[in-house]
Amino acid sequence: MRRQRPKLDRETIWRALAARRDGSIVTDRRNRVKSMAFRVDAWPVVLDSYTKSNGESSQAFTRVRAICHGKDDFRLRIGRRTILSGLADWFGRRRLHAGHPEIEAKWIVQCNSEGRAQSLLMLPAVVDGLRAMRSGTVRIERCRGRRAVPGTQQVTIAMSGIVKEPARLDGALDLCAAILDQLVRMGCATRRPVQAARP
Repeated sequence: MRRQRPKLDRETIWRALAARRDGSIVTDRRNRVKSMAFRVDAWPVVLDSYTKSNGESSQAFTRVRAICHGKDDFRLRIGRRTILSGLADWFGRRRLHAGHPEIEAKWIVQCNSEGRAQSLLMLPAVVDGLRAMRSGTVRIERCRGRRAVPGTQQVTIAMSGIVKEPARLDGALDLCAAILDQLVRMGCATRRPVQAARP
C-alpha cells in the first residue's frame, strides 16, 4: 500500500519560513497569515499571495516583491516557455541569447538592455533561483501609481498557485536578493533605504 505524503499546510509553512528567516507576519482578522516582510540588506521584501479573475475563472499567485531606488530605466521580464512560445519564435519574435543554455531552453527573456540582462542571467544565484521557481515570471520595472516613490523600481517574482514548498519559497526570496544585489553592481540601483512595499 502506497504511503501518502503529508499534506502541506500553507499557514504552518509560511509561519515557519518567517521564523527561520527572521521575517515579520501580517495577519488578517482571523489571525491567518496575510503577508510577510523580510529585510534584505537595505531593501524590504514582501511575500504574499493574490488572485486574478477574468469574471469566469480565477487564478491564485504567490508573489515576492521589493522596491529599490533606480538609477536608470532598466526593464526585464522572464517567463517560462510554453508550447506557444515556439510558434512566436517561428513568426520572428526576437530572443535574447542569455549565455546559459538551460535558461534559453526553458525561459523567455525580454528586456531593454541585453548586456545587463546577460550579466544578470549568468549569475549562479539567479540560475539556481529560476530552477527553484520551476515556473512563473520575474519582472524588473519602474514603480507606477499614485503611491509610487519617484525614481523607484520594483522587482516582482510571481509563481502560479499558493506555493507551500519551502524550497520554492526560499528560492524566490534568494532570487530576489541576488537580483537586487546585481542591480546595484551594474549601476542600475542604489542601496539607499526605501519604504516598504505595501502588502
